[in-house]
Amino acid sequence: MPEEQKMSLEFFNLLNLVLRYTPTVPSEKGLVVRFAMIGVGPGRAIDESALAPERNSALQQEVAMLGATMERWKSVSMPRKSSPATCSAHVSS
Repeated sequence: MPEEQKMSLEFFNLLNLVLRYTPTVPSEKGLVVRFAMIGVGPGRAIDESALAPERNSALQQEVAMLGATMERWKSVSMPRKSSPATCSAHVSS
């Protein structure tokens, strides 16, 4: 991911779009409240030019941390499920 995308506040606008189509489950209600405090929620938009410099900087740092986390996730290989034909525990009749 290019560095400028890692620091883009457009991430939050994309998240806002996705949240329009994602139902909130009861266990996530606290998270929804916290997101709303920074302008994240279904149908909302973040206007970077209207943010105070301190808030803009804080949000960009959050985006950078999210980008770094996603890069780490991509580097972790996930175990694959074995099909019955390749599973060593599979017993044929």
